[in-house]
Amino acid sequence: MALFYTELKSLRESQDIALEELASRTKINIQYLEAIEMGKFDVLELPYIRLFLRAYVVEIGGDATRALEQLDSLSEPTKLKRPEPPKDELQNKTSSPSSINSSKNEVSLFLSDLKLRQDLIKGSVLLLIFIFAIVIFRQIFNEENLTEPNRQEIQTPSTLTVSEDSILSQFHAISTSNAIIATEPPFFLVIQSREQIEVIFSLDQGESQTINIRTNENKTFPPFIESANILLPNTQNITAMINGESPEKIEQQNSPVRLEVSSSPPSVKITHYAPNF
Repeated sequence: MALFYTELKSLRESQDIALEELASRTKINIQYLEAIEMGKFDVLELPYIRLFLRAYVVEIGGDATRALEQLDSLSEPTKLKRPEPPKDELQNKTSSPSSINSSKNEVSLFLSDLKLRQDLIKGSVLLLIFIFAIVIFRQIFNEENLTEPNRQEIQTPSTLTVSEDSILSQFHAISTSNAIIATEPPFFLVIQSREQIEVIFSLDQGESQTINIRTNENKTFPPFIESANILLPNTQNITAMINGESPEKIEQQNSPVRLEVSSSPPSVKITHYAPNF
């Protein structure tokens, strides 16, 4: 009874398929295809031989499952029979380790590329989720502002207010300092006030907005990435925190204070004002 690999060779020849054509179609080194047809299954580790044998059999129109079963049967220690290699092939054996290493390197490179693609896909998905979260957060924030009563209606004599016009006409800058922010963007701004105040702010060079902060309220602003400009009526009873930290150079005073946050480098410029006399 003919060995299965000789039957496979006969099947290939009957299909008039050249080994060179098989090597081109399967991307398998032709010396491994020759080894399969000669029953020399020890030129590579068994997992690689099984992989190459399956591709070879499929291309010539054979039964891959049956061929693998016959390979397993032939590879059992009690049934292993391989022809003696001729002398010239023994000499060629010296090149086998490098060929094996080349095949292993190709497999390793393929797995590395696959992992890189998976990491890129995961990173892209996380970035999209993050951007979507910022958009939703800002939309909710704006909707909350729209549902609040009109600023003129809620304003009481005890509300501390400030405006850009009043800064120009009634105050002057007395000090400017810079503080480093120890974290990278996105930035999250939280303002806590022990009395009712109005705050003027703009985020990422957007339009200037005015927001009312009630007594003892912690107000969380939408996250921003590049810049922010916040004008406070005073800092006597106000705490401002950026990514959980309060800039050390903010002095407690009853006059307005401006915070200008920048991402390059992560820092905040603090300007203290005093009234004109």
